[in-house]
Amino acid sequence: MERAESVLDNQRRRELSNQSWELMNQLIAEPAQPTLALKALMKRKNSDGRQA
Repeated sequence: MERAESVLDNQRRRELSNQSWELMNQLIAEPAQPTLALKALMKRKNSDGRQA
């Protein structure tokens, strides 16, 4: 039972190294550029007269 609790706790909580933590924060702070598919979707929605 203790092992099962440990596995479940590991699923709820992630431990990162300092380097991984910094990288994750950089990725969150800098949003990704929209993909071509997303741009095409937004263009279609706007051309249909709908608000994006």
